[in-house]
Amino acid sequence: LMSVNPAKRFNIDVSLAENKVANLTVFDLENEYVINTADFKSKGKCTPFANKKVFGKCLYNFHNGKLVYKNQ
Repeated sequence: LMSVNPAKRFNIDVSLAENKVANLTVFDLENEYVINTADFKSKGKCTPFANKKVFGKCLYNFHNGKLVYKNQ
């Protein structure tokens, strides 16, 4: 729902195959944490989830096969 359907809508290829450039995100679905807006990289700090406990922390983002984000 969050990757295949939007990709279809915008005609973006999301298939994974050997020797193909990858665009993907790796999550730890067991990770539980509280959202702290002070940790945001953006200047935008407004969120309805501030100080809420959530699950599923993003660990890595790859764009065109290159690591572009790594959670500290």
